[in-house]
Formats: sequence, structure tokens, C-alpha cells
Amino acid sequence: CRTLSEAVVDFSLCTIDIFRRHMNIDLTAMSDYVRGHRSCGVASLAICRVAQGDLSMYMSARVYPWDYAAASIILHEMQGAYCMLDRPSSLTKVTAPDQVTFLAAENIRLIEDLKLLMDKKLLGLDQVN
Repeated sequence: CRTLSEAVVDFSLCTIDIFRRHMNIDLTAMSDYVRGHRSCGVASLAICRVAQGDLSMYMSARVYPWDYAAASIILHEMQGAYCMLDRPSSLTKVTAPDQVTFLAAENIRLIEDLKLLMDKKLLGLDQVN
């Protein structure tokens, strides 16, 4: 079971921008809390890489069900975890109605740890110099 400090996470520049503008979360500040970052650019591939153990976590600010549905089944079968994050109204106004903010991880602990960082605003823009 990897901890957040050992995690290699996958998210895109678009997700960084959306989290910054609409959720007041600076994902670049995650560099203080994780081992590394990657971006493979394809949700289903990234989720399968989490299931395989190549990545610890994947996050996207806006994916469609067809982007994550099949890969989520594979992740679940490999004892991984995933969830949809709450979205502020400002984000739902600029995305399609069936898009979600999605988080996949090799275990539920990583999801809980990341949510804790977000809830405590440790990744908030007010923390960035």
C-alpha cells in the first residue's frame, strides 16, 4: 500500500488549469506531497496503468463516462478505488452535463489522503508564493 508521499500521479495541464480557476486548488503544489507526476493524455489508459501498478493515481477535471467506465471495471477487479469529486457550480457551467471530475487510485487510502489535502486547503492557491 503506497502512501501519498510515494505516489506517482497522472493529471493534465487542462486539469491543473481547471482546478486552479474553478476549485481554487493548485495541483502543482502536489509536488510537495507526492513522488512524481506523469501525463499520458488518455483517461482509460491512465486508469489501466493505475490498475497495473505503473501509476498510483489518476485525476481528471472533466471526463465523460465512456472515458473511464471500462477501465474502472479493470481497476475495481485489481482492488483499486475510484470516485467522482464534487464540482463547484462555476465548473459545471463550462463543461458538458455528463462530464465528471474523476479520481482513480491504487487504493482508497490515496483517495482519502488527497481529499484531506484538498479539504484542508493545503493545495489552495493562498498557499502558493
